[in-house]
Parts: sequence; structure tokens; C-alpha cells
Amino acid sequence: MGSTPESSRYLLSQLERRPDTVEWCSPQPVTLHRGADNKLGFHFKTYRNGSDKTLTVVVRVKPGCRIVSGLLDVGDRIINISNYDVTGLGEDAVKHVLKETPGALVHLQVSAMNRADPNSQVKRFLSFHSGASDNSVTASVDSAERPQVKRLAKSTSVETPPPSSPVNDFDQPGVTTPHSPRCMDPRNKDGDGGGKKGSPARYLSHLNPHSNGHIHSLPTRMEDDIILTDDIVLSEADGPHSLPPVLTPLPNTPCAHASSFFTNTVSTGIGGCSGTASFKSLGVEVCRAPGCSLQKMCLWHKFVLTYPQYVVWDPFTKTVTLDKKDSVSFGFKYKVKVHDGPPAEVFALVTEVVNGGVAWTQLLPGDWIRSINSTPVNTAKEAFHPDFRKLSSLRLVIQRPDGLSPKGEPRLRQQAKSMRVKLYIPPAPSSDPFSSFSPQPSNNLQPSPASYQQYVSPVRAGGDVGVVGRSRNPNPPVSPDLAVEQYPRLAQSPGEHILLNTLTRSVPPLNCTPSVVDKCVLPRARVVVCGAHGSAVDFVRGLFGEREGMSLNPEANVQSFHLSLHHSADFGTMVHPHPESLMQLIRDRELGGRQSQGGGLRCMNIELHVINDEEFFHHCSAWLLPSSALVLLTFNIHKLLNQPEPETRRLATMVHTVRACSDSLRSGAMNAPCPEVLLYGVPAGLQRDASAEEVQAIFYVTDAGSRLLEHHALAVPSVAVPACGESMAAARQKIFSICQDRVCEVPVHQPVVKVVDMLSGSSGVKVSGREVSALVSRVTGDADPVVLHAVVQDLLATGSLLACGGNKGSGQEFEDSYLLPANVFQALSSLLIKPFLDSYSPECRQKWFKVMTTGRASRSELLDLIASESNLLTLDLLELLGIAFRFQASSLGAKGDSGFAEDAVDFVIPYFLMDTANGSCESDGQRFVMTFDSYVTWRGYFDMLCRLSALPATEEVVLHGQYVCVVKHNGLRLVLHWRKSCDSNPVIVSAARLDHQAGEGSVTSQTLQRLFSFVVPPGTPFHFCPASTANPSGDLPSLLDLPRSVPPRPDHNEEDTPLKPVAASAESMANPRSPVRLTALPWSVLNNVAIHLSIPMPSGHDWKSVAGEAGKSIAEIQAYEVVKSTEVPAMTFLREWILTGTIQQFLDILDRLERPDIRDIITNHFESRANSQP
Repeated sequence: MGSTPESSRYLLSQLERRPDTVEWCSPQPVTLHRGADNKLGFHFKTYRNGSDKTLTVVVRVKPGCRIVSGLLDVGDRIINISNYDVTGLGEDAVKHVLKETPGALVHLQVSAMNRADPNSQVKRFLSFHSGASDNSVTASVDSAERPQVKRLAKSTSVETPPPSSPVNDFDQPGVTTPHSPRCMDPRNKDGDGGGKKGSPARYLSHLNPHSNGHIHSLPTRMEDDIILTDDIVLSEADGPHSLPPVLTPLPNTPCAHASSFFTNTVSTGIGGCSGTASFKSLGVEVCRAPGCSLQKMCLWHKFVLTYPQYVVWDPFTKTVTLDKKDSVSFGFKYKVKVHDGPPAEVFALVTEVVNGGVAWTQLLPGDWIRSINSTPVNTAKEAFHPDFRKLSSLRLVIQRPDGLSPKGEPRLRQQAKSMRVKLYIPPAPSSDPFSSFSPQPSNNLQPSPASYQQYVSPVRAGGDVGVVGRSRNPNPPVSPDLAVEQYPRLAQSPGEHILLNTLTRSVPPLNCTPSVVDKCVLPRARVVVCGAHGSAVDFVRGLFGEREGMSLNPEANVQSFHLSLHHSADFGTMVHPHPESLMQLIRDRELGGRQSQGGGLRCMNIELHVINDEEFFHHCSAWLLPSSALVLLTFNIHKLLNQPEPETRRLATMVHTVRACSDSLRSGAMNAPCPEVLLYGVPAGLQRDASAEEVQAIFYVTDAGSRLLEHHALAVPSVAVPACGESMAAARQKIFSICQDRVCEVPVHQPVVKVVDMLSGSSGVKVSGREVSALVSRVTGDADPVVLHAVVQDLLATGSLLACGGNKGSGQEFEDSYLLPANVFQALSSLLIKPFLDSYSPECRQKWFKVMTTGRASRSELLDLIASESNLLTLDLLELLGIAFRFQASSLGAKGDSGFAEDAVDFVIPYFLMDTANGSCESDGQRFVMTFDSYVTWRGYFDMLCRLSALPATEEVVLHGQYVCVVKHNGLRLVLHWRKSCDSNPVIVSAARLDHQAGEGSVTSQTLQRLFSFVVPPGTPFHFCPASTANPSGDLPSLLDLPRSVPPRPDHNEEDTPLKPVAASAESMANPRSPVRLTALPWSVLNNVAIHLSIPMPSGHDWKSVAGEAGKSIAEIQAYEVVKSTEVPAMTFLREWILTGTIQQFLDILDRLERPDIRDIITNHFESRANSQP
């Protein structure tokens, strides 16, 4: 009754996107009777059509709506109310008119929706999803008024002889034909609507082209397309299944219309792109929309513009002539992609066509430009050679994409997965024209027993789990309404292939057992906020506020909260202090209750961790960062402005922790997805608010800031003012959008949602494999090991579980025990963070004081401290998580110096280690760089020291804080300097012999290579190479500035070869006046130049003047200013120009514009690099 939420949102999206595509019938009178509560029983919305016109459209008709005369249905437009014209009025004004209309009867003039063009299909969508009340019927349209199908691809049809038995129950004697009010059109006095009166074909005609014993193949292309949403598309693993046959008239029957023919279309879920999809296009909808939003939205255009070598091009070319006339430009953009082959091709592809421009009606995105003004485009230079500013007309020869090559199927699947578009590639058509048809007619309204047993749930099309049911009755009665609502699918004959994602959306029964092949989105995200100086707490307080159950303590080092974010178009992103049931969110999403128009989430649970202690973030949060997490790093704006270098280095260290300690990178996959990292600047106290431009300029100008953004591919920081509601609302919206994208990138199997709901109520930190298996079996009703494995893998991928080893001696395997990360996080914070020790006994206080000051504790002491806390953690778990490390020495050592007694085992907790300035860590020996091929985490560094202390020849291991360690091993004295933020060469080793007579010669890189091969984990490549001795001091800050180099091969003897800095480019060391590309300039220099070009000068020569001298037109310069980017327009211009411009051209332009300040930046850079060479 009334419209479903899907139809209302679909109608809203169509009217808002393209209201001009909807056509309306002539107005008809409707009289309504007010109810007892003065309500009329229907809902309406107003949509803007143009700049000065609004449409008042009925979106729901309630069951209690009392219609005295006429017809009122979903999609009808209200013209006037009691002779008062409401065209152009807003929603509040229309409500006021209805309220002020006197009397119990209200007279309306409504205009029904007639039809829509192929790009909207509003009418057809409403015919699937709209219902009607008992007093109103759907306004159908006479077949004479329906749009005719102008073009159909050639298809084969076969007519079978008429069956000897009745075709359906309505043709049997004694069976009456039910009359549905939805089949009648009151505007048609005869009630036939172009078809047989009362025939079931009146309301089943839009489902299937099979009826009366005739079977027709589906057309592979047609002009009347179907627009669907992402929710109905099945996964790639779902193949065609037998579907319930449903009655549909023949195409040549009077009641057939354009919607009777379904093409094999698949929707990319993008606003209005429609076309055909078949094996020729690998199941992708061919988009012909000139205003398509292209790369980020449309799968067809994204693939065509990214992989044109896998596109099947139309063999016929088309000549397009563009006349600029009074326009500034020709109104299109294109790019060039060079494919090395074979065969080698140069693709000049149209990427955008300006709406209303010269090329709007002649070019389409994805067109391949083969020639420009009779000049073939065979090279990239020829593609960019014409000066379009000087041309008044343009003659292009183009080819259009017509399909996709099967060779590009792997790339297509990868592209669809990255865009979260579910793809089904149909099989190749059979050469036998009769292989797709069944030789026996089927019953149209009730299936045979065999076919009824093959009913498959519309969404769960895989395995026996998805079977709806098996009937014991050989002829189960199926009502017409049930046939339409429960099985809205095309009939399928044996051997016939029908795209499953071309069918209407159907919500599966939520009480059915989900199959392991079904995937969904887990509406839960983990957000970690970390910052010093109270910036993290201030940011969270402004972002989420302080509500019941969410009280922020500014003195607490670590805090955790569980909340939910609700997004609405009217009120933005709202915060609820209590999380919602994940199963309920999935139900609401399946039913469309909280689903946005683009298929995203409208509500999401957030697991929030606020860390005000950076040491805890580095050493105790490595396992808290799955690939779907969002990390927000905050900093004090005024501290950054006053001390930019230390603050940017601090941020670089935190970003390195995220990159190195995420689950994906710990497995060794350097290119695996990482947690999203955002930087936010927060003002402190009552100090003035710095502008975003001031903060971003620091990251452009300083070397540390530019390296941070460039190396880790981070967006420029944003400024968030907790006292500014608008600023925090924008931050909330951004966080919700990113969390939504991240969780959608990691789809999970449906049982995972309920398992996570059950695990959220657990208070322990550890769960056994048997308990997880029992939960999965309880959810799925089956103990299938395949299902269990898939669910556990999803739980690990989303960070809901953390794999750990079983209890020692229990016989359990490694995979048989799991940790609950959120509970472990709270237990660790309770165990390690001790602001006060007054409540402990004197003996316990003494032990805690020792741990906090030295970072060391014996096994018994650590066990006593854990027991005194009644903590759920164990010593084995602390070792597993990398919180405590076991150090030991096999020979005598002075306990006062090293902290290790004879045959003793001490545990080191890096969280409590403090850096100490000690002259004993200086060394006059040779310095080496230890280089790794991947990130090295805190845990990897301390694991290496643990193994080094366990070697029989190790005499002493002394830790001077977290960064410096002195080791005495077999006559060698090694001083290890840990450089955390350096990715490839994080350890500097100074080595010297204690007794020169004991060894032969000096220490070599081969000696260290052999020694550390016993302590570095197997399968971890590393190399040693000599470092430069130009810096004699051994302090850590100077070591951080050592130049990086490519490590030499370990089999080369390079003990006496000093390390030379590698130039960024061979040409960059040449004279700056030589023809060297601007790409030779490093990132920091370009950023500095962009900042100075953005500063207005008295002469008026800024970056715009430079762009004009470089050949850019006024329109192109204006485009740099209006483009939405996180960087200044000057940098956007430089990014493009450096690909073609040279340093000599740039310096000549600066001389003409009298900008010596920028010229000095460039020349000083080359002079400093020349002076640094030996």
C-alpha cells in the first residue's frame, strides 16, 4: 500500500537529477475525504524542475486514504487544491494550503505520470515497487500512449505448437479469473487498457516475454533501457539458476509494451548511465551519456579510459566538425595514453564533454580521436600539437567503443572490485540457435514439481542454503500477487542464460540461513585518534561532543568509546552515544530504510579509541590497525608554527607506526592497503585561530613537512576548530564518508555480522577456536568447515579478532585461539598506565616504580604485578602482542651496568624506557648502515635485540632508552642507533674491536652480515654497507640526516668505500641554464616556489603571469582556480607544466617578470647540490 521506500527514493533521485525526462498526463479531478484526525491519508514531496518551478508529487498513499472519486496513486503530480494553483509553491506552502482548505472534502487536480525517457524509467520502476491502497488503484497508461520500441537487435524466436493441456489455471474449467484493482484504469472506461479485460497478463505483462506456449529469445540490445541499483547485483561466483516461470504476453499481443522486453543490462549504480550489457561488453553496461561523471563513477568509462587496449572499437569511423563561433573553447577535454604493445597504439581519448558546449551533441566520453584536421594522431606529440586557441573550427575523425575484449576480463574484475560494483560476465553465446529453448511448454502461473524444487532465493543464488522451499503438493497454489512480489524474475528454460543482475530487487527473508557465498558490508568502523598536548581530547570533544555514557577525561592517556553515526541529507552526520545492533542495521539496509541513493550506508557503528599518549600509540597499539581503520593524527597548530621541524618529525614518526604496524604490512605485502591517515590541526586554548593556508604552507615550505606528505602520500592537513560548529560538522561528514568507503572495500560473509554482534557482548580478552566455531554454527545452523574458515578470515581481516597461539600444553594449534582487540586495548591501558600508586601496597609500589623507571622487570615481578591488577592479560599475551620482550645473557654481566644477572631472564617493556644521555654510547669505530627491504617496526627492532642477547658469545646488552643500544659480542663493541622514521635503512651500527690484537684488521660489512644473520628472522632481506664518516659526532639528530643510498651487493668488498649521496637525476647536477626538465626539481623546492608564486607582489606578477608566459590561456588559468584540490592553484599549474617545461624556460620567464626571489630558490638549490659533491 502506497509506495515502498525504494520507489520514493528512486522517484526523488530521478526528479532531482533529470526532472525534464518525466512526462505527465492531462489533469484529472480527485476528491478526498478528511479523516477523524483531519488527515488526508497521503504524503507528498516537492521537487524543483528548473530555476523557478516546483513539482508537488505524491510519494505515498496510506491504506486509510478515503478517495471519494477519481484516482490518486504514487507518482501523481498535484496541480491545484480546491481551485488554488500550487505550481511553484514549496512544501510548507502546500501543507498550509491543504490545512486551510475548509470542509471535509478536498478537491484536487492531479496529473499522473505518463512515461519517461529511457534514461529515467520512473514509471517502470514504480510498477515494480509501488503498491496501492484499497480505495485507489495504479494509474496505468493505455498502450497507444506508451513509447514504442524503435529498434531491436536481431533475435531468433521459435514457436512451439499449442499445448494440449490448459496453459494455466485460469484457462481450466471452474476456475474464475481474479480481478485485481491494479489491472483497471479508471481513465479507460472499458477497463481493458489495450489488453484483455481481467486477464492476469494485465499485471504480469512486465515480467517475462514467455506466454501461451511461445518462447522468444531475449533481445541483446534495445533502446528502452533499465536502470537498476547495486543492491540487486549478485557476486561474480553466482551463476545462472533455474527461475520460476511467470506469465507474460507475447510481444505482439495488444497489452505488450516496451517494458515487456528486458535487455541483458547491468547497472554500474551510477547516476543515470544506461545502455546494454552482454557477453560482447563482458556484462558491463555500455554508457552513452554525454554528461557521464566518468572515471570515479561509471565502470564502463573508467575501464575504457584506463585500459583502451582491451576495448573493441567500432570499425566505422565518424567525422565530427566543431565550429567554435563565439565560444571560448570547443567544449571538450581529452587525454593521451600510449600503449607500448603489441600492438603499439596512441590513444587520444575524450574524457569530458562540457554541458551545452560546442561538442555537447557530437562527442561522447570515451571517443578515440584518430585524426585532427586531417592529421593522423600517431604520437603523443601529434595529439597535443594543434593550438586550439587559434583554431575557429575543428574536424575530428573518431571511433567509439563498442565492446570489451575477453583479454581484459581480469582487469575488468579488478576494476569492478575497486569500485565496489558486483559484476556478472555472461557466457559466450552458443552457436546452436536452438540450444537456448526448451522443447516443452511450461505452466505459466504454477510451476511443475521439478521446477518448484529449483526455486532459488533471489539474493542467495548459491547452494542448497539459498533454496526457498520444497513443496509436497505437486500443484502448489500460487496467488498472482505472490507471483509478482515474491518471484519477480524472468522465466528460464534449460540452457538459457539470463543475467541475474537484470532482475528487480527483492529483499530476502531475514530468518533464512545465509549462505557462505553471500557478501554484505559490516557497518562498523574503527577510528583511532592520537595526538599530544591535549589536542586529541579537544578534537574528539568538538567532533562528537560529551553525551551520556561518553565523558571525556582530559587527563586520561587512553579512552575508548562505542557510538553510532547517523547521516541524513537534512541534518548532516549526527552522533548517537550508544551503538546499534549490526543485524538491525543490515536489515534496515536490505529493506532500504537507511540506505542512501548511491547505495551507501546511512548509519554506522564506530569503535573510537582516543590516545593522548604517543608512547602508548607506538608500543601498545600496533595490533589495533586493520586495513579498514581510520587514523586521525592531531597536532597543536601554534606549536607547529613556532617549531615546525620537530612537530613534523613527530607526525612522521606516528605515520610510520601506522604504515609499519598495520595488519597488511606486517604480513610483508608492501603494496597492501593501509589504514587511512588524516592530519588535523587543533588550536590550543584561547590562542588565535590560524588559517588553513598558514598551516598548509608549513608542509609546503619545510623539508620535513614536504617529505612527510610526499613519501606517505598524505593529503594536506586540515584545521579543525572545536568551538566552530561548521568546522566540526565538515570533519564529521568527512570521517563518516571515509569510514563508509573503507568498510565497503572489505565485504564480509553474512554470518560475520551476527558473530560480531555476539562477540561485542564478551568481557574477556581471549576466545577459543571452539567458541568461535560454536558461534558460527549457531548463526548458520551448520558446522561446515568451509563456512567456518571463511567467517574467521573475515573476522581477522576486519580487525574483529586477532589470531594468537593456544595455551601451552593444551594441544591447541596456533589458529585455535583469538583475541578481542577492543577488550585487549582496555586491559592494556588499565595495566600499564598508572597515574597514581597510592592505592597499592608498599611492595607493589616498589615493583611498579622499578618498572616505570628502568623499563625492566623479572618474570616473577611481572607476574605479581599482573596478578595484583586482577587483569585478564597474561605474560604470554604480553609477549605475543610485543609489549614485553625477553632478554637474557649466558655469561656474567654486571647487573648494575647491564641489568642482567647470571643466567637470569629479564623482561623489557619499551613503553617505560626513557632516553638517557650517556657518553658510553659514543663510538669511534666504523659506521655502517643496516638496510632492509621493508618496514621495520618497534617490535621487529626489539625482537632483533632479544635474539642478539641470547647468542652464546654475547657478553652484555645495555639499553640507553628506546633508540640506542650497546652490545658487547665476541670482542666487538656495537652501538646500534634506531632511526624509526627511516623506512629502508633504519639502523646505524657503529662497530669497533675491544682488543685489536684479538682480531685481524678492522670490522667489515661481511662480519656484521654474518653476525646479524643469526638474529634477523629468516626470509627478511637485509644488507650492511659503510656509512659516510663526514659526520664525526655520534648524536642521534645528526644521524637522522644521513643521506640514503642503494645498498651494495653483500658479496662486494667495500669496506674502504665511503658512502656517496645519490643524485636525484643525472641531469640535475648540470648547469641550471641547460635544457633540463623541471621534473629535476625535488618536491620541497617546487612547494617553496608555489608558495612564493602565490604571494601577491607590488608588480602584480604572480603565478598567473608565469602561466600566461608559459602559454596558458585565460580559460585554462581560470580552470586552475576553480578546480577542487587540496593544494594551491600555483602548485596545480606547476604539476602540469613540469612535464613539458624546462628549467631554462622557467628562469627566462622569471627574468622577464622580475621575480629574483624565485630565481634564487632554484639557483641556490643547484649550487648547494654542487657544493655537496666531493
